[in-house]
Amino acid sequence: MTVLSSALSRGGASHMFGTAIGVTLLVATALLMSGDLVLRRFMALLIEGDANRLAIFALTVEAIAHRPWTGWGLGAFPSIYGVFQPSSLESYFDKAHNTYLESVLELGIPAGILLIAAIVAPVTSCVVGLANRQRDRQFAAAAVGAMIFVALHSMVDFGIQIPAIAVSFAAILGIGWA
Repeated sequence: MTVLSSALSRGGASHMFGTAIGVTLLVATALLMSGDLVLRRFMALLIEGDANRLAIFALTVEAIAHRPWTGWGLGAFPSIYGVFQPSSLESYFDKAHNTYLESVLELGIPAGILLIAAIVAPVTSCVVGLANRQRDRQFAAAAVGAMIFVALHSMVDFGIQIPAIAVSFAAILGIGWA
């Protein structure tokens, strides 16, 4: 989003090129500091997959099918997991590791869609602002970038359910929307 924001600024392509180099150096530095561990874990997930996580996703979809309209109640995943847990899964999980599935399980499909729409609406405004603003585009770009990160991460984990992450995301989204 930083590179996109710089491309839309007055500097154009040359400004975007400099920003892209800066972002690349920042990412390369981060990977050099702990990249070996991160890269090994990422490659293991790509090659071997995560059978437990896929089983949790299937379990969550099965539970949603039993109560698609009303859900099981907010915060019900840990209790429902014990009911639907297959014998092949020995570990206990208190989160579905997919915020979307867990929200739909707890709230039902209609309320889950409304919850997601409540976040998509201000992000859409930020995308429009990113294209139309003459100044302060970086705030809209930060909000859109944060949304992309949170949206993708929420498909495989539950980071947005951690209050510090949720409040930080809400603050960034609010600043970008303003």
